[in-house]
Amino acid sequence: MNNLVVKYKSFGFIVLTLLFVFMTLVSILTYVSRNVTSSNKIVQFAIQQHLWIMISVIFVSVGFGFFWASMLYKELETKSKVTRSMRDVVFLFLNDDERKIIDFLISSNGQTTQAELARLQGMNKVKVHRAVQKMEEKNILSVEAHGKVRKILMKENLIDALS
Repeated sequence: MNNLVVKYKSFGFIVLTLLFVFMTLVSILTYVSRNVTSSNKIVQFAIQQHLWIMISVIFVSVGFGFFWASMLYKELETKSKVTRSMRDVVFLFLNDDERKIIDFLISSNGQTTQAELARLQGMNKVKVHRAVQKMEEKNILSVEAHGKVRKILMKENLIDALS
């Protein structure tokens, strides 16, 4: 799914770049040839109708931009739904304290300290220690000791799946 979003972004960038190049060429062509009569009918048409060509290209660009944005929005919305359902499945196997910790970790990009977790409402040092220990056994978290500070890290695959 993420790969599809990257393809949409690349395709959109290429199309908008081509439209910009086209508008620039028409502008240069009409500026250079403004006082010259040409036997080439395409050049003559571009010179005479350059304003309408520019307006048309602007409308096409806006329409394409709208289409591109709506396609990306649909992909992101789908990813959001999948993430919510995965989060719900993970939460089925966790108790309330563990859910609080996971929610906090997701909001803090997957890492925090044990002391910060103990400051959560309804939590204390003992509850946090036990919950973190259980989740470490379940391979959801890892704990790194830095002196007296215990850094709690959520596993990378869970961060990607739940955020």
